[in-house]
Amino acid sequence: MKMDILIGVPTGRGDFFGNPITRNLSMVFSSANKNINVKQLPLENKPENFNGAVGEFDFSITSSKNDLKANESSQIKVGVTGKGNLKLFEIPKIETPKELEIYTPEHKEAVRTTLNGIQGSVYDLYTVVPQFKGKYKIPKVSFSYFNPSEKKYKTITTEDLFVNVLEGKEIVTTTNPIVKKDVAVTGANFRYIQTKSTFMTTQKGRLL
Repeated sequence: MKMDILIGVPTGRGDFFGNPITRNLSMVFSSANKNINVKQLPLENKPENFNGAVGEFDFSITSSKNDLKANESSQIKVGVTGKGNLKLFEIPKIETPKELEIYTPEHKEAVRTTLNGIQGSVYDLYTVVPQFKGKYKIPKVSFSYFNPSEKKYKTITTEDLFVNVLEGKEIVTTTNPIVKKDVAVTGANFRYIQTKSTFMTTQKGRLL
């Protein structure tokens, strides 16, 4: 890194009023070279769901409402907080039952750069709307990262999240099996299509 700076150097003389006379000199200052040694992440004990998160993190899933009515919205927050490369990995996705209508998540960041590195939080905000009455489970989610201080991988797994819909339409299920019946012939109007035919000679004679 280089900087060009103008410096006022005294000449040893003074003006009519006794003020020192200076002359400007252009000086170039440069910092020493800095080398950064990048180490490869270890392959041993690397989790399958690791997607590049390096640092010290916490991972959580929270819901704004656990009890709600049908067609009432709730927001599910999937977030990572801590110190590290917060902008260089993807947040794990959640899976919801088909009875919960889910919208594309809104990604938000609250990250700042300090002398100790990048720290803050990143999270995805899902909006879900239940359609029917019942209790629905959002399965647990795992997040893996590499801790450079401890030099090992870590995995955080959340608990199952439940959404309890107290009021609304109930899901109607039918348990009666469908029985296939043969077609009954009731007259001469409708008959099966014949696939074979039998022909018989009605009159014998010679062809002219």
